[in-house]
Amino acid sequence: MSDAQKSPSPVTYHHVTVAEAWNETDDLRGLRLDLGPLGAAHTRPGQVVKVHVPGHKEGYFALANAPRADRTGELLLKRGSPLSNAIIAAAQPGATVPVTAPFGDGFPVEHAVGRDVIMFAVGSGITPVRSLLEWLLGRPHGRIALYYGQRSDRDFAYVGEHRGWQEAGVHLVLCASQPSPTWHGARGYVQTVASELRLHEISTDNAVAFLCGMTSMIDGVRLELLRFGLPPERTFLNF
Repeated sequence: MSDAQKSPSPVTYHHVTVAEAWNETDDLRGLRLDLGPLGAAHTRPGQVVKVHVPGHKEGYFALANAPRADRTGELLLKRGSPLSNAIIAAAQPGATVPVTAPFGDGFPVEHAVGRDVIMFAVGSGITPVRSLLEWLLGRPHGRIALYYGQRSDRDFAYVGEHRGWQEAGVHLVLCASQPSPTWHGARGYVQTVASELRLHEISTDNAVAFLCGMTSMIDGVRLELLRFGLPPERTFLNF
């Protein structure tokens, strides 16, 4: 995490209300928080908040939505870690949880203006990428492609939004590295599937890429994009 992405010092937590909570998948829990005045600090997709539960270390979580007029912020928590489990247990609708104001540089969206956009997300990396996609679809944009990878075809988040993304013109490629026998989509890791670069009329000559995931995925995708003419300086992260 860069210095710009680190939380301001001292860290100030505010108790915000949980407006809604739902299961995205068996392992992923979605939360919508009423950020209130804190929402004024949410200015770019890809920003993060810190969440704290007494008795646990605080953690960084990317906001899953672009800045909204109603000043709500969505999180996507993966069950399994002590902190995530504690947040999920505490974050029932109507309850309050301690969070910071949104901070960090987020994605450098100014580089997307007038260009085609390729996005790559793996696992929980879909969270900030979904915020970027929401931002892009709310503005005039070029062609958009999204490569989204999960281990199983049962792990994809925001499935209820996929058709809407596609109807808005997004070329969506879902990649499952360990899919079920009934899966008919792309198989393998995102960086492997990206080697085929099925970009649906997107030219890398005028494209930029936004990535979120583990280091091996980012390095692999950048290498494949370079092979297709998109240099590393036109690939961006949210930190």
